[in-house]
Amino acid sequence: MKGRWLANLVLLVLVLLLAAAIRHELTESRMPPTLTELVASEMLLIEINREGEPKIELARSPQGWRMERPLRVDANSEQVESLLAILNTPVHRSFPEQAAALEELDLAPPRLRLRLDTLELAVGGIDPLGQHRYVASGGLVHLIDDRFYHLLIAPPIDYVSPRLLPRGFVPIFGRMEGAPLALDSLTALAEVVAERVESRPGNLEGSPVELEAADGSSLSFLVSADRRRWGRLDADLLHVLTEGPSLAQDPHAIDPTPPPAVLAPDASTTGSDPSVPGPAAASDSRLEPPPSEASQDPFAPLAEAVEPLAPLSPPDLIVTDEDLAAPPAEVRLSPEADAPLPSSRGGPLRGEPDKEPPYGFGQDPFAPDPPPVLVQ
Repeated sequence: MKGRWLANLVLLVLVLLLAAAIRHELTESRMPPTLTELVASEMLLIEINREGEPKIELARSPQGWRMERPLRVDANSEQVESLLAILNTPVHRSFPEQAAALEELDLAPPRLRLRLDTLELAVGGIDPLGQHRYVASGGLVHLIDDRFYHLLIAPPIDYVSPRLLPRGFVPIFGRMEGAPLALDSLTALAEVVAERVESRPGNLEGSPVELEAADGSSLSFLVSADRRRWGRLDADLLHVLTEGPSLAQDPHAIDPTPPPAVLAPDASTTGSDPSVPGPAAASDSRLEPPPSEASQDPFAPLAEAVEPLAPLSPPDLIVTDEDLAAPPAEVRLSPEADAPLPSSRGGPLRGEPDKEPPYGFGQDPFAPDPPPVLVQ
């Protein structure tokens, strides 16, 4: 009896597994294929080429997406991810390019081109019946949902990150109109996100704000009176904030970056002798490190010629036979030139005055030797 129940249970499990497999195959067969099989998280380069418009180039960095053209700033990650969704968009219908009138589909030439790493997509017009967009790639023309065209025709400013400060920029010192800012206010600026980003107008007026990071990089802004409009000077961008941040001052804040070295004034501009340092050069000489021998050019000519050593005798002196017959120079080892050479032996032996003592008898073996004297 138990064997029948066990057999029925195994058969029931097999039937359920078979039904689930059939349902999965039917579901996959009903789903339309996607435009590509690429993964958005593996993309490294995006290019948008439009006729008569500036080229937009986006590249992935370790900190996130950055815009390389036409501006070199951080990119809006949300905008980029929305565009990358085109990789897995469903394809409703496909047909070969040779069988299609590409001119009527706005694909010859295409309205714009989208490059995703090595994949190139030509974007054309729209199907009047199904309102689908024509996209050509790899010799085929596909019909996809028209959900990405507004991202492809967006101006480059829409791909700029709305964050006020670049990624990784942590200000450690700042000034507003020359007055140092408090560290709390600087830290809060790293979290500020703008409501929108615009091109900076040329007639923008405001208070200058300078920020410095630990790596020596700096940013300059023009901030409006209500502190809601921040014009970034190096990128010609205007960040419009919903609410202006607080910028408290700290008169005791110290700039951690060293001051730049002040060079000595040029003699042509001061009109003084270049060999005599002026007052500014004397006061700022401590800022200039002394030149080292390693920094000098070893192949440079000498500033002054060094005179050779004078010979001990005239070069034209003739040596005669009398000079050769002269006695050689006398060498004495005693400090006194005229004193006789000291005996290497001590005094006579007691009880045997007629015998010479052995060599070194009666002398200190650890006493230093007298310096030799050269007598000419």
